[in-house]
Amino acid sequence: MSRDRRGVVNPVVPGSSPGATAKRNNFRTNDLSGPGTKTVRESMEETRQYIRDFDRIAETAATALALYDQMLKLHALRMNVNALWTSALTIKR
Repeated sequence: MSRDRRGVVNPVVPGSSPGATAKRNNFRTNDLSGPGTKTVRESMEETRQYIRDFDRIAETAATALALYDQMLKLHALRMNVNALWTSALTIKR
């Protein structure tokens, strides 16, 4: 991290670029990369589908645990299950 002239922290690492960030996160910015990587567009659509699934399941799930379990069945490989659990608890209060 660096600071600007006012002392405000700048989270961008000097010498870093959006392309370097995408590479670190295993995203490709075009369709010319090797197999096994996702475009940013693909990742965004997966995230949108995750949110749509959460909303749909939340309408019928009786408890936070039921919502959490059903989401894990659909999206077992998604990271940050703690955020999912916190969201389920918040919705099902």
